[in-house]
Amino acid sequence: MVTEEEKRDVVDQVLAEHVGLKEAHNNYLSAPDGAHKEAAAYELIKRLVQHGGREEAVLYPFIRSKLPKGKEYIDRSVKAHQELNEAMYQLDGMDYSSAPRLFDAMLAHIMKELLEHIKEEEGTVLPDLRAHVSRQELMDLNKNFKSAIVTTRPHPSAPREGFMAAVAQALSVPLDKVRDSIRAATRKGGESPAELKPELEHTEIQGRGR
Repeated sequence: MVTEEEKRDVVDQVLAEHVGLKEAHNNYLSAPDGAHKEAAAYELIKRLVQHGGREEAVLYPFIRSKLPKGKEYIDRSVKAHQELNEAMYQLDGMDYSSAPRLFDAMLAHIMKELLEHIKEEEGTVLPDLRAHVSRQELMDLNKNFKSAIVTTRPHPSAPREGFMAAVAQALSVPLDKVRDSIRAATRKGGESPAELKPELEHTEIQGRGR
């Protein structure tokens, strides 16, 4: 029996992930204290990084090649993703308790930029994709979209689209796993996250490209 998830095409999947991002933000807003807000913010960052990574590696090259306005759409989207990654990278290295107002303000800025990006995707790009590409092709693309290897942390200096983005993400996954483990261990011990970002970040692939 085919499940509802298996019936999804890539547009359905992107829309569902947009809903998940908004729900993650609501979890942040409703968190009862700083520790829970920090955990909710990191979860939001993780989801947004993974969502963006799948778009950059799989969806954006497809849109660029298939749609009449593909280049225009994706040039704007890549710029938006870059700005989001730079902001998330700053927030990802912060401790909520040390600067709660700044933390709140930075996350609010990220959400403002994200919601503007989502509005354009849902209002223009995704409907155009549906109009020009068959349902079956979009369903096939969704398999690649969901199986893409993506990072869990923002990497603002990595390529933002296509094959090189996919390679950069695959190479960054081990680094992210180490940093996620450190964060989990320090949070479990009741300490502020003390990560290896400055020391390890140089291992990330540098340069933006396609």
